[in-house]
Order: sequence, then C-alpha cells, then structure tokens
Amino acid sequence: SLNGAYTSADGGVTWQPLTQLGLGTASIRHLILHHHSPSVLYAATPNGVARLLPEEQRWEALYAGLPTKAARFLAATDSRLFAATDQGLYMLDLTMEQLAQGNWPGAKALLGDFVHEPSIGAVQENAIHYAEVQPEKIAAWRKQARMSALIPKFTVTGDTNLTDFRHWDSGANPDALQKGERDIDWSTNVTWELGDFIYSDDQTNIDVRSKLMVELRDSILDDVTRSYFERRRLQVELITDPPTEPKAQLAKELRIQELTAILDGLTGGWFSSEIERNGRR
Repeated sequence: SLNGAYTSADGGVTWQPLTQLGLGTASIRHLILHHHSPSVLYAATPNGVARLLPEEQRWEALYAGLPTKAARFLAATDSRLFAATDQGLYMLDLTMEQLAQGNWPGAKALLGDFVHEPSIGAVQENAIHYAEVQPEKIAAWRKQARMSALIPKFTVTGDTNLTDFRHWDSGANPDALQKGERDIDWSTNVTWELGDFIYSDDQTNIDVRSKLMVELRDSILDDVTRSYFERRRLQVELITDPPTEPKAQLAKELRIQELTAILDGLTGGWFSSEIERNGRR
C-alpha cells in the first residue's frame, strides 16, 4: 500500500488508518501478524522493518544487523522473523526480542528456537545403531541359531587295512616282499539335530550376549538422555537468564560444547553434522 495500513473492527465494513508515526513512510510493502502473546504486527517498508507498538500508537524500527532499509517481504516461525531485502534474506531472533522487552514467550515458542537440532528420539536411535546394540540384532542371532538346526551335518570316514599291504612271502620264496591288495572302507553319514531347532547351546550363548547387550544399550541411552537434556537446559538458561559475569557465561558455553562432544562421541559425529545440515536449510 502507498497510503499506509488500515484496520477494521467490523469485518471490513469500515476501516481506520493505523498510525504512521515511526514508519517514516506511507508505503508499506508487506504486513505480517505474528501470534505472540500479545500478537505483534510487523511491516516491511522502503525504510526497513518496523514493529507496531499499539499502546504507544507508534512504530518501532528494527534495524539491528540489517544492512539495508529496502525490506520487501516478511515471513515468520514461532521464534524467528525473516525479511527479504534487496541484499538478501535476513533473520531476527524473536525470542531475544521478547525477552529484551520483558515479554516471556511460551515454552513451545522458546523451545522452537532449537527446531534445527535433532530430537532426543533421533539421537537415541543413532547412538544405538552406532554402538550396534539395536534389538533387531538379538532377534537375528536367535533366528540364525534356530535355522542352523535345519542344516545337516555330513560325516565321511575311511578305513584302510594295512596288515597285508606289504608282507614277506611265507611260501617258496620267504625272502621276497610281496605286495598285497589295499583294503579301504568308506562310509558317509548325514544327521540332523532337530532338537536344536527348539533350544541349543547357541541359544544359551545368545542369552548371555543379549543380556550384556541390553545392559550396554540401557547405559548408552542413559548417557544420551542426560547429556541431551542438560545441554538443552543450559541453552535455555543462556536465553532466559544469561549470566552477567563473563566467567559464568564462558563456563556455560564450554559445558554446552563438552556435552555436544559427548553426544558426537555416542553417535559417531552424527549429532553435530545433523545440526549443521539442518541449519543450512
């Protein structure tokens, strides 16, 4: 609109102009109503991005980090405002904006700031597969043990009678070494241990290994869960209650990096890679 923004309280029957104080222009390229508590109206104008302050009946310019005034289009998620400008796309963290004004967002909006990070379920699943302790592996062992009972065992034996193979002549020429006939007996047996189809020594070994695997899997899941949520609590604390002392701020940042490294170790580096991949979308 080249004549400012208007609002209607009766479904469009009548319209009233919104204040232009603080905009510096009547040309509004795009409006977006972001459903915070309370809802906030944002405007894209040739002079930049502005936010309406209804109680003060004026607009407030949002210029921090925006290298150009030429804002053309706005879009928003629960925790971010995006502005398309003549110099590219820029993002504003709405969570920090609300906290700066003393307006606390709901838990959903606050946690929405971490949507680019993997969920706890995804991290647990990748940690289990990385350690190769998934339940499907135990089931495969048991199936292989049962099927092995259907494979027959082949036994081949041979017996050679060497008693008369070489012997001294006991007749007219007692000093002559005579060659006799080779006597060889062969036998072949094929057997099945069908009882192993129900239970075998292999099953006992699998029971022992599966117990150890379950214990290892539970330990891994416990490590992943504790590290994941301690890291998330620290992230939220840095937003909602940032330390005033640089030393305390540094300690929390380092602990977050340490927990990130732990989760990377448990997932073979997948955790950080997934954060980076999602952050580029």
